[in-house]
Amino acid sequence: MKVNKIMTSLCLAALIMTGCGTNMQQSADEVLSSFVTSTDELTSYYGEAEMKVYQGDELIEHSTIQEFVEKEKRKAITIDENSKNKSIALNDGKMLIVYDEGANQAFQAAIEEDEVIENSTQKEQFIQTLELVKDSHEKELIGEEKVNGFDTQHLKFIPKAKNSMLGEIDVWVDMENWSMIKTIVISGDNKTEMVYTKLDYSPDFTEDTFSLDLPNDVKIEKYEEPPAVSVEEAEQALGRPFLIMKEIEDYIVDKVEVNELGGEIDRTEITINYKKGDYQAFSLSVFPQPEGKDMAIQESELKVRGQNAEKWEEIDSVSWDEDGLRYTIVLMHPDLKLEEVIEMTDHMVVSAELSDSE
Repeated sequence: MKVNKIMTSLCLAALIMTGCGTNMQQSADEVLSSFVTSTDELTSYYGEAEMKVYQGDELIEHSTIQEFVEKEKRKAITIDENSKNKSIALNDGKMLIVYDEGANQAFQAAIEEDEVIENSTQKEQFIQTLELVKDSHEKELIGEEKVNGFDTQHLKFIPKAKNSMLGEIDVWVDMENWSMIKTIVISGDNKTEMVYTKLDYSPDFTEDTFSLDLPNDVKIEKYEEPPAVSVEEAEQALGRPFLIMKEIEDYIVDKVEVNELGGEIDRTEITINYKKGDYQAFSLSVFPQPEGKDMAIQESELKVRGQNAEKWEEIDSVSWDEDGLRYTIVLMHPDLKLEEVIEMTDHMVVSAELSDSE
């Protein structure tokens, strides 16, 4: 069971434009080099943070967060400041539990003995962010700034491409304890800001800290990975045929999944995972083309199968629309180039043809 699909840690980080001279660029590289090579990092802490999401000038989300972290254990309590609804996410090393107090509903999944659930440290989260934007953004050191009493270095990333999935990203890093004190991400008209108001690097946790007593009447749902299905079954779930890549060269279909997504998304999505040898190579997802002008793929020089396509450098993916369906390819293998997979799309066939040949 791939429980990393259940609880993912989203981290935000950053740096700013390149027009300042070479010395400033070198300073940014020196700061980051010092950060990455340092052996000091926090494995336990207690934190209080505030997160705000803006659409234009309008504040659309406002929440406060409490974090309890002790090596492999992690607990986060989030309160929506508008609705006052509380949600709790807990990883006690044996079980993952997410509890929504307002809905009186909980979701849980056991951690298998051979499964490792990564609780990234603050430093690891920042390094992951640097890796995510190293090719797609320019970096700059803004300088020393004090944030909520913390002495930080302000760094900023600006995307090289106009259609970057991740826009401008700023991060204020406590260089003594390698913590991201404040992050701001601007993408289009949206801005997300998260800032720590308190951090205790020597927390005094008790056994009860990493426990969760659920009400007797709470509805508990257990996570189960979508079962593998045939191409024909996926076609039936989607309600129509779709394009799929033939198994070419050393790339073979590893698993076909049907995901029924609810909420605002509310769609059936097919995912086909391809592997090469023993390693995952890439995935192909298919779902009905989203409606609305803002959801359309814009005209561009990049084409896939003769259709306009959007390439997201940050996650090595490409999307295009064809005959009422949206297709997205995401690379998984580090040695695989997106251009190689785009060439493979020229050999796609209708799912019904592949089903008949099985």
